[in-house]
Amino acid sequence: MGVIGTDILDNDFAADAYAEFLGLMEEGVSPRGAVRRMVKDACLDGDPYEVCPFWLGLALAQVESGRLTRRVRRMALRIIDSGMDLAIWEAESPGDVADRGAALVGLRERIMGPKISPKRQSRPPKDRLDWEPGDVFAYRLRSGRWTAFRLDAIEGQRTREGTFELYDLSVSDIPTPDQIAVAEFRLSAFAKSEISSIHQRSIEALGLFGAKLERIQNATEEEYRNTIVPELIQEATISGARISLLLRDFNAVGPQRLERIARGVNRTPPGWFSYHCYADDLDTVLEREFGLA
Repeated sequence: MGVIGTDILDNDFAADAYAEFLGLMEEGVSPRGAVRRMVKDACLDGDPYEVCPFWLGLALAQVESGRLTRRVRRMALRIIDSGMDLAIWEAESPGDVADRGAALVGLRERIMGPKISPKRQSRPPKDRLDWEPGDVFAYRLRSGRWTAFRLDAIEGQRTREGTFELYDLSVSDIPTPDQIAVAEFRLSAFAKSEISSIHQRSIEALGLFGAKLERIQNATEEEYRNTIVPELIQEATISGARISLLLRDFNAVGPQRLERIARGVNRTPPGWFSYHCYADDLDTVLEREFGLA
């Protein structure tokens, strides 16, 4: 985390939340929808070093744009009034506590003050694609070979964003439905590293069970080996194959590189929460993160 000063946006988490919210407003996402998406993607786990700047940066963005929601207002006031944020500064930089306190007071006054009228945002045209979760698309790589994506979920109304799962395919011709039916998901380098780490941690944890009484050891080891480890690996496997793309941007590559080849393809198990690899340049991401060229 980068912190360069005591102002609200002098923290990377706060600045990112501020910028992301305003960007979502420009895309036509509703304020509440933007907050839901940001909270999901932020994967906040209760760490005050992340929670505080996230909500405070988001609150500043909403105040300045005239779109303060009740949820953000409540969270920001709780952080300020409880002293949670100030406690971080007291522990990390006592000499800056007074200046940080002044910044928090200033934000609180803006939150409690008169509401600014929302600035009118130009709304992008709504995409008209008839795509639905379960659609599978063949995609031609820069090399001329083909891979495939499955559309798992869609978010947004006008500017719709899809979560796609990448199949472990690199073939000379457009993949067939039969190839799709037996293909595994392709993992990013990060996901492979995560799975390797899970295996290593499981070996270390299973070694610790040997020091316990045999009856307790057997029951605990069985649960860990047969339930916990497979679930961790399965989650890393599915999440590590996901990429988030704006549907209209994905469609813009044109019919020479993109073709729908199947519909209604389900996946089991569904609904794993995942981190996403956001692709500004899909081909570069496929090469760098997934080794597909």
